[in-house]
Amino acid sequence: MWNERFSGDEYVYGTEPNDFLKENRDLFNTLAMPQKILCLGEGEGRNAVFLAQQGNQVWALDYAQAGLDKTRKLAELKQTRVHTIHADLTTHELPEAEYDAVIMVFCHLPSANRPFLYEQIRKTLKPEGVLLAELYTPEQLEYRTGGPGNVDMLVSKEELEQAFASYSLLVSKECVRDIHEGKLHTGKGAVVQFIARKT
Repeated sequence: MWNERFSGDEYVYGTEPNDFLKENRDLFNTLAMPQKILCLGEGEGRNAVFLAQQGNQVWALDYAQAGLDKTRKLAELKQTRVHTIHADLTTHELPEAEYDAVIMVFCHLPSANRPFLYEQIRKTLKPEGVLLAELYTPEQLEYRTGGPGNVDMLVSKEELEQAFASYSLLVSKECVRDIHEGKLHTGKGAVVQFIARKT
């Protein structure tokens, strides 16, 4: 499905970064630059390219090769570089203590697969590393302006707080906000916004 969705020339989620990520860009300028950042389920690369433009070393991981191809194309257009990783997040092992930050924007997996993913995130972040996530919550089913149509794929604030209970919470909230990120994320959306630092 994802290869088919990303196979055309159009960037279906746009080429501009996620709003929540953009609002918190200063978070990634607090440590020595460049930082190593991993973007999970990165799709067509809009967030990875944005972070690379800030001077970071960025890796974009996605299951869809078509999305990674467009990530490289967008990076070239923006005169920057993004490394790509073709992998399945339900099984892919991440290296230990490798990244200063992990970004997870609208990267939705079935509930049965998420504990493994959270374990991999905890493992791959360096001490003092940061996780930034924005995901649709179950309330999004009322809006249907993007994201999965299956409640099992949607994520609550409480789930993230439990998964990263040992981390220092910087932001953890659920809200409804206007989202205009490409043609497939347009309108009011119910999201959880989450930033936590590994201690």
